[in-house]
Amino acid sequence: MSKSLAIHLSDDQATVAVVETSGDLPKVDAASTVHFSASDLETRGNELSAAIENCGGHRLRAVVMFSRADLHWQNYQFPPAPVEDLPDLVSLQAMRDHPLAGAEKGFDFLPLEGDADNPHRVLGISVDQKTLDKTLELCEEANVRIAHLTARPLGWASLLSTDDRGAAVHAAVENDSATMWATQDGQITRLRALPLPSATAAESRAKLLAGELQRTAMTLQPKGESPATITAWFDFSTPEARSVAEFLPENIQRGDIASRLDISDTELNLQEIAPLAGLATQRARGQQPPLDLLNPRRPVAPPSKGRTWALAGVAAAALAAMVGYQAYQNVNAPLRAAETAEAEQAVYQATLEELASDQQQHAKVSEWNENTVNLLDELDALSQQLRPVPLDSEAYPKDKDVLTGELSLLGDEWTLTAAVPNDSAVQPLEDRLRKEGRRVTRQSLTKDDSINKAYPLKVVEKIQLANDSTESQP
Repeated sequence: MSKSLAIHLSDDQATVAVVETSGDLPKVDAASTVHFSASDLETRGNELSAAIENCGGHRLRAVVMFSRADLHWQNYQFPPAPVEDLPDLVSLQAMRDHPLAGAEKGFDFLPLEGDADNPHRVLGISVDQKTLDKTLELCEEANVRIAHLTARPLGWASLLSTDDRGAAVHAAVENDSATMWATQDGQITRLRALPLPSATAAESRAKLLAGELQRTAMTLQPKGESPATITAWFDFSTPEARSVAEFLPENIQRGDIASRLDISDTELNLQEIAPLAGLATQRARGQQPPLDLLNPRRPVAPPSKGRTWALAGVAAAALAAMVGYQAYQNVNAPLRAAETAEAEQAVYQATLEELASDQQQHAKVSEWNENTVNLLDELDALSQQLRPVPLDSEAYPKDKDVLTGELSLLGDEWTLTAAVPNDSAVQPLEDRLRKEGRRVTRQSLTKDDSINKAYPLKVVEKIQLANDSTESQP
């Protein structure tokens, strides 16, 4: 297979691309964007089918992708475990956050780090049932044969990490957000969303993107080894990309995305076509996408019942033959007893080896639990540090009070949203937290009485865990 079809669907339009991979570079043979003129399924199906026909992709199976806004992302962490156990672990954990986690399609996960000896870090991605049904119905109406359903942001990594050794980072910007990813030896190890300032603050956006790219690159440096070769990829046809590249340190190489793709036969720009081309190239080369919502990773199927019954029948026949034969071999009873003892010893030896493996696994899980923060202790300590003195104190300073509205934890960092009666209560709050060894960063202080009418100011703080010094993972 040297050609593949990629389709990006959104609420009011669809982008179609046919990619050829027989040359040195993937080449976009044809691409177009169709703006749907009506909301009914039949009209949209006819318009999408016509766009595919014009691109010459009507006979090809398609990679259909969703935008970042249509998907729900959730990071998960698990103790060391064999890779084949991950589907079971992820499915049980994800059922709280993703309604389609146990369904045949609509949810899949992307392993980022971990193996049988190291903790796992996994990114779960799902689409809601309504969007999934709507997409499948539209593709059926347009006679599109779907090979894979995946996420558009993964197309950047698929394009820029193909056959690469070393590490690569990139930030795909869409309006006021960016999708940051990193690959190590062709495998995705980081993937997260990043909010951005308004496009009018061009320099602030460029500095923020450069800083996040540098921070992500630092996490890819091997410990105790010489620095890895890290490439940051840019679309140098845009002024923003050129500005971000200028703020990066010299030890990070700059790569031009245009050098990885031939788009000379299409009028669409690189930002629109590159993610589609990356996933279509993987499809044309017979490779699976990093994540597939149509054919998700599933637990290993148990042994068939037919095989179990066959083995039971063989065992029953062998037992009957042994009983008949034993009637003629009573004189060999001592020898049989010795053989039985040897067989039992072999069984016990195998059991001891299995128990040793289980003990090692238990030790790894126990070590992982010991290195994990006890959230109950952390919440108890934090609750005593937020307010100046206990509520039942006779000298309670109401003007320094802090009323918690929301408290969330991501990685090793709390995000506190609280109400205060005046701005003079904020600095004492931060001083109390820093006194306990926490790193505190004020995010905002605004007039907002949505938490409590008596507390007219709202403050947002980033607070480091008191007993955790590890770097926060995206």
